[in-house]
Amino acid sequence: MKNYYEVFDDLLNMVGYEGDKKAFSDKFLDVCLKQFGLDLVKSLPEDKKDSLSKELTPETPAESKMEILKKYFSQEEVEVSFKKAINDITMGYFEALNPHLTDKQREDLKSYLQSFNSQAT
Repeated sequence: MKNYYEVFDDLLNMVGYEGDKKAFSDKFLDVCLKQFGLDLVKSLPEDKKDSLSKELTPETPAESKMEILKKYFSQEEVEVSFKKAINDITMGYFEALNPHLTDKQREDLKSYLQSFNSQAT
């Protein structure tokens, strides 16, 4: 199975993106991670939100963040939330891009995403 960067590189190639794909992917993943974190935190009761906010600050090293989240959420909750954030943001991006794509680009994306989704099941 392809990793995130390989999949995103394929998608960016299909839509004719000419910039720095790695930098774009890094920024995109950062947005997904932030949304994923916000979605998880919103699901907590207020007292746990307060506790988590004391442990998880902007200064918390990235490698420590997942360990902190695991104290509050199951592995399944983390995975489901992360996949949802990536899916929602990716779909929003391509929906916004859709009017600017050629018919061939749309068809290529549709085929690619269908094949990718079938591999995941």
